[in-house]
Amino acid sequence: GLWFACPHCVRAAHPSGGWQQFSWPRVHYEPDTDQSAQDTVRLWCLHDDAHQLTEADRREALRTWRVVYRGQSLRGDGSVLGSRPPSATAGFRWTALDSPLKSLPYLALRHRKAVVRLQTGGDHESLRQFYRDELVAGYTGDSLTDEGTPHRITRAYLVSLSAASDYGPVRATRIEDGDSEHIAGVPKAVEWLTVGVDVQRGGQRAPGRLYWLVLGMASDLRVWDAAWGSLVLAPPGQQANTAELHAGLDRLHQHLAGLAQEFARPLVRRGIDVGDRQDELRLWLVRHPEWLACKGAAGLVKADPDASRGPDAPAGYDLDGQLSRRRQEDRQPWWLHLIAADRVRLDVQSGFLVPPGRAGAHHLPRGLTVADALIRHYCATAQVPDGRGGLRWSDRERDREHHPEYQLRHDYLDTRGIAWVLGYHHARRMLAAPPIRHVSAADWFKKK
Repeated sequence: GLWFACPHCVRAAHPSGGWQQFSWPRVHYEPDTDQSAQDTVRLWCLHDDAHQLTEADRREALRTWRVVYRGQSLRGDGSVLGSRPPSATAGFRWTALDSPLKSLPYLALRHRKAVVRLQTGGDHESLRQFYRDELVAGYTGDSLTDEGTPHRITRAYLVSLSAASDYGPVRATRIEDGDSEHIAGVPKAVEWLTVGVDVQRGGQRAPGRLYWLVLGMASDLRVWDAAWGSLVLAPPGQQANTAELHAGLDRLHQHLAGLAQEFARPLVRRGIDVGDRQDELRLWLVRHPEWLACKGAAGLVKADPDASRGPDAPAGYDLDGQLSRRRQEDRQPWWLHLIAADRVRLDVQSGFLVPPGRAGAHHLPRGLTVADALIRHYCATAQVPDGRGGLRWSDRERDREHHPEYQLRHDYLDTRGIAWVLGYHHARRMLAAPPIRHVSAADWFKKK
């Protein structure tokens, strides 16, 4: 391929000499409007994120180039390291980023328009054309398995599930102080309810909030989104103090009790993420022992013999590496429930790939669109190549190359993970449900 020298690295005498291939994941822009995309687009240097190339910088870099074959690299002085492959023919990919014929503002504008079409109408065609015409690359955002299901959930796929749903539609309200609520109700098959809550501090642009979600579940592990929303804790630009945090939790606690009464189903598990502001949340949880303190953990959760002790855990608390509790020593000892965040997130997303109505299927209510926060949060992160032959979860803008629907916020996905794994624990403990084993969508259909 073609390698170019970042002019900022050259002037700073960077040891690499600034040599690199330009790639689309390194392009960043503000996507609010067409104009902001064109005005703010920058190509970030591979060696130093502070080196953000303008269109003029990119054109300067295009004047100094090298052809580098597979298996080769460049020294800081621009000399080639490695042997040329023993072949009589050679070729390279020449993308719009390597060409003076297209500009960064043009590419940002075209990409933004394609993303908007996907987000508002579920149309992948514009992005497919962008990847083909400008990046000389294949687009896999809507690829399907042999069984006709996506390799991963997409906004368009979830909206199609919503359109075919047999419950709902969603009743949405937004209160003047910024609270939001979406109520879908529950079908007859729902036997109990679970709740997940995520606490967000907020910042200069967004107020501190509580994100909450209520799931309806059946003993065969079918799941339905029953209600969700957010509750503002403090004005924008201010972090909620302890009193405001507790007041918000009190309001939510009462509201959820009312929803359980409206749905006429028992609320069997309530979980709140204490990964942030743990001490303040503990003060509130002492007064509300029916709530469980939860925290995400990397990798699978190891079993803890102490977790099975006590009258509230006769069947043990370890769930196939997904959930376990740990005794926390304090003036008043308490239990922290560790959740294997990546594993549970994969189970939550994979549940939507099980055909509706079958055991283990996850369901959405009628009336959702690709613009709804719930849909966007559920698709905000996905497994992408980690560059070492494995997979990781998309967590940065440059991951859009493999996951076009990436976005930073996925609070509803996190709350759904809490509600799901706690509901699964209830099924295992109270109904002696057999353990489930995670399989891919393709394997699931092959078994059927």
